[in-house]
Amino acid sequence: MVKNEQLALIKKGAMATLDFVVASLTITSNQLQSDSKDGAEAVLGVNEGLQEKKDEIASFIANTLSKIPQDVDTQDIFQNIEIPFESKDLLLVPRIATEKMWNGLARAIVMWMDMHPKTPRALFKHLESIGEPIPQWLRDELEMTSLDHVPSKGTRAVIIYRAMIEGL
Repeated sequence: MVKNEQLALIKKGAMATLDFVVASLTITSNQLQSDSKDGAEAVLGVNEGLQEKKDEIASFIANTLSKIPQDVDTQDIFQNIEIPFESKDLLLVPRIATEKMWNGLARAIVMWMDMHPKTPRALFKHLESIGEPIPQWLRDELEMTSLDHVPSKGTRAVIIYRAMIEGL
């Protein structure tokens, strides 16, 4: 069950993560500004909107945490949260994978990693045989386009991560 101390820790962690992201963007922005005049112009909009977006996200976190019932299990806290702003690159995900995340495509990819050969061709054949749809992003992943090449560990990690995120 969620206690006030747990909510405080969750909020503190969420705000610390937000501060880290803002600091990272600021450092990147400052580096670009010092590297070139064009870079400075390119990131001017980032600096101007950074604090506004931070305030918007902080308000969202506070509002979300205030709506969590005291008797909910901590594992389910972020299960059905909708983010109130659009972003192609950011997504709020649970720290602990849910069944929805590790089931389906992600699970099928892990199963394929226990098979031989570990090639994209074999993965696609495996997915077809179990009736799992093959998403276009998986076919378009650079190392997955060479059908008889064994993808690197990094690419395998990325496609599992992406499959888990897409499962939300």
